[in-house]
Amino acid sequence: MAFVVRGDRPVVRVDLGAADAIARQVGQWRESFGRKSNDQNPGEGLRKSVWLPLEPHLEAIEIVLVSPDRALAQLPWGALPGAKPGSYLLEERAIAVIPVPQILPALLSKERRAGLPESLLVAGDIDYGGNSGAASSDKRNAAGRLRDGKLFEFTRLPAGPAEMVGIEKRFQPKPGSRAADMLRGSAATEAAFCEQARQHAWLHLITHGYFAPETVRSALAPDEAEEKSFRLLSDSDKPRVVKGEHPGLLSGLAFAGANTPPAPGHDDGILTALEVSSLDLSNVDGVVLSACETGLGEVAGGEGLLGLQRAFQVAGAKTVVASLWKVPDAETSLLMQLFYENVWEKKLPRLEALRQAQLQLLHNYDAQSHTLRGTVAKLKPPVDPAPTDPAHKSAARCPPFFWTAFVLSGDWR
Repeated sequence: MAFVVRGDRPVVRVDLGAADAIARQVGQWRESFGRKSNDQNPGEGLRKSVWLPLEPHLEAIEIVLVSPDRALAQLPWGALPGAKPGSYLLEERAIAVIPVPQILPALLSKERRAGLPESLLVAGDIDYGGNSGAASSDKRNAAGRLRDGKLFEFTRLPAGPAEMVGIEKRFQPKPGSRAADMLRGSAATEAAFCEQARQHAWLHLITHGYFAPETVRSALAPDEAEEKSFRLLSDSDKPRVVKGEHPGLLSGLAFAGANTPPAPGHDDGILTALEVSSLDLSNVDGVVLSACETGLGEVAGGEGLLGLQRAFQVAGAKTVVASLWKVPDAETSLLMQLFYENVWEKKLPRLEALRQAQLQLLHNYDAQSHTLRGTVAKLKPPVDPAPTDPAHKSAARCPPFFWTAFVLSGDWR
């Protein structure tokens, strides 16, 4: 079920049907990224199951804040089909995710904290085979990193250096503010990022995201699994034991040395969600995770996904942009540069900045040349496009796989 909360109406409860059926539809959508196959459109099914029951309660609403649970937390809502054939919900509404609803009062409060002067920290072009650096005394390594008995192998991202340069050029600090700081190569360690992150208003990470979708309990010996049990509180406040690794250790970001088995006293090169959540990022305005699967996490009933996106918000960051699947390198670099151009040069609100960047790719991206066809200052959906308008034929548009992986959570303004 869903609850629609508006300031001008009573709260409405909407029955969405069986959760298992919706989960299957989300799984089908993620397998094809909304592409039609065998006369079946998984997006249309989700639109009927999830969006159409809510739409009558969203009259005159332009911005929708969604706090999704379970499978719906893995869905990019803007990629659902729109009202007109061949269109997307992205063209009709701006949708932000609120993974931790308890933070809404703080986000909406008129008492805004002073924060830090405009500043930017970019980590990218990372040497995953380098030295990971010394570990803190309470370091806990990422879990589930072995596949076929071998560590994940992270490769350098070819478009990473160009993305760093493009973002640095677009960053326009106010007079007296510091220039962008760069962490690259073997200097981009976990420790260096954690030390510098709290000193900047914006954090941008160009790296690989790490997510182990299954708990690693099955790979552990029985006695080891018992040792690694942890406790959660249920709604009745009675502790229940959950076997396996802490969910915060199942997702993370790759830093220097991530491909090297950690030596005693050294980091493992993975900044886990658990470690992120323990940082003090209360002065950070925005975090952009230009990496794969950073919006995923372990499902917890009633708590959404316990992963990186939520961890950065728990740590205090106001806005987080993260991805829901493994994203292509070139398209991600272009999307990020368009996003920052909209934020820093055009001064658009953050959610609208991401939405307009995604609309740029949807309408104008040429997958053959990895460039945009023409330039558009600010795209808006057509008021009443003709059915024969080529711009409204899905075949002439960039597929959702390339532009809709990234979702914005937290402060949308």
